[in-house]
Amino acid sequence: MDTHATYKNLVQAGLTDRQSEAIVDGLRGSRDTLVTNEKLDSVRNFLLAEIAAEIAALETRLLRWIIGSGVAITAAIIGGYFV
Repeated sequence: MDTHATYKNLVQAGLTDRQSEAIVDGLRGSRDTLVTNEKLDSVRNFLLAEIAAEIAALETRLLRWIIGSGVAITAAIIGGYFV
């Protein structure tokens, strides 16, 4: 944003120098807090990576639980034949 051009436009529209400076300063400060598409993409990519990592960890835990249950059931069945 060209703050000097904005200032000049405000003065030409009839605002005083102080009013124009105050508005331009406010715009300059608010520009730093605006969310851009790049910032949104960065946050989205970070969150997607976090979600993917969490899903992978849950898949591993689930697979261990399933294998452990299968081994326990198999052992119980085999043990039942020898009792």
